[in-house]
Amino acid sequence: MAVCRFPISAVLNIVPNIRSCGPAWVSWQFPTERLIGSLPDLIGSRSEPHSSLTNAIHAKYQAELVTTFGETFCPADWADATGLPLGAADKRRRGALSFPPGADEQVDLLPPRSKPHELLGLELDHLRTALKLEQVKDLPEQIMAIKFFRLKLPNGVVAGSAATKTARTRRDSLLKVAAVDERENRAGARQEYPIDIYGNALFYVVVAIGEQPTAFAYIECVRSAADRAGKWGIPEKRRRMDCFTSLGGRREFVPLMAVDAVVGTLYREGREHVLFCRTPFSNM
Repeated sequence: MAVCRFPISAVLNIVPNIRSCGPAWVSWQFPTERLIGSLPDLIGSRSEPHSSLTNAIHAKYQAELVTTFGETFCPADWADATGLPLGAADKRRRGALSFPPGADEQVDLLPPRSKPHELLGLELDHLRTALKLEQVKDLPEQIMAIKFFRLKLPNGVVAGSAATKTARTRRDSLLKVAAVDERENRAGARQEYPIDIYGNALFYVVVAIGEQPTAFAYIECVRSAADRAGKWGIPEKRRRMDCFTSLGGRREFVPLMAVDAVVGTLYREGREHVLFCRTPFSNM
């Protein structure tokens, strides 16, 4: 519940909620449903469910309060008491790969992963195009890559891939990617401006060309009225919300650090409306 407003306070802060979460008809039910869905697992007694739930909720939030206070205001004492390294411990999973190396803000590529192998066919052509855009020179004939199928963004949200989906797993592979486009201003000069594109992640790769590794997300762009062929993954706008018609657009590699967020959608009036302000529900 740390990223959701409490239901009662949500009623008292309607305007901030709309600014954070979008129109009320796409977000009002999520905080309450999420809270209700977390309660059954806290009931430990069938004979006295109410008292069991009350005690469990009290213990849960008391533990969260103590942990937050210890890590924030007395981290050294907290590390000595818990035995965890200073800085809330190293939470990376075994086998994870952080990228880019040595940077202050990193993404973690999570296992399982595939063994290094040679990319072939269209995937190789698309990767060569992406490497040229990144100004990587002296490309070899054979390019070896390691495929990953999940990554953790700097804000802690885990992004999956379409290759690992089953009937019982929720979709967490629809990504918002930060990009730039050009247009003429009133003076006639070309000017860059930021845009958002959307695509379904198929997998993630790390390739080593020279001394510096490079990482990409391989996405399938979305189709929309603004981009019917799905060449760029540009959405259309409805009521100031990004939306698209379907997946199935062009496949391309995008730099891993350009991945901005994992987003959800709501199907309405023949369009998938993007919940682009997903921060309040990022772990939903």
